[in-house]
Amino acid sequence: MISFKQFLVEDNIDDYESMVQTIKKDCAYYLSLTDELIYRGISNSNSTKNMINKLQVRTDRQPRDSSNALHLVLNSYLKEKFGHPYRTNSLFVTGKKSIAQGYMNHKDKIGDLCIIFPIGKFDFCYSKELIDVSWHFEAEYLDHFKSEFISNYPELGNNVLKSPEYLNELKKFIYSIADKEIDYVENGDIEDAIGRNREIMIKCNEYYAIPIEIKNFTLRGMPDDYDFRKLSKDLKK
Repeated sequence: MISFKQFLVEDNIDDYESMVQTIKKDCAYYLSLTDELIYRGISNSNSTKNMINKLQVRTDRQPRDSSNALHLVLNSYLKEKFGHPYRTNSLFVTGKKSIAQGYMNHKDKIGDLCIIFPIGKFDFCYSKELIDVSWHFEAEYLDHFKSEFISNYPELGNNVLKSPEYLNELKKFIYSIADKEIDYVENGDIEDAIGRNREIMIKCNEYYAIPIEIKNFTLRGMPDDYDFRKLSKDLKK
């Protein structure tokens, strides 16, 4: 993982205007799609210790709160539909700051709320119908589905919810309603997805993360009254 401090030394970028120009150059594709900002809560503050941080997208993402079986089924569905396992190998972002904050370490209040800029050209995917797909299925269906499955397969014992039979039946159920209830779309209208607070999965390798809360950052030429709205305006110039 490359910190922006290393990036500054290598490319001789040590001032605010150069940072803005770097984002314009490296994230030109994103900026061509929208003027809106997207956010991500990052729990590990060591990853966001600079004004701007160049981070790698994880290729083995695991769910924090939702069912692992549900995660695997949705990932399989997306791979079959679009050819890419978006649930495990993408950058999750949202247009709503409060939603992004919820993905930080909510118990210990550790982490940073960051503005995100994907680097290079990318594909993206989101649900046209649901803000958070995993939460919807957990809340609406999963408890009932689990109870019914357990009662139908008593012979599987205590490991019933870890059995191949459970995963197969869950897959059949999710696949049967996914097109109607989720309506995943790839490379659709990103401004609509941002405006409706959708969970957006971006297929890219790297991204810039800029903490909204100013810490002890010192870039030459950075305005004394800087806040993230200033950066948004400067990127449009």
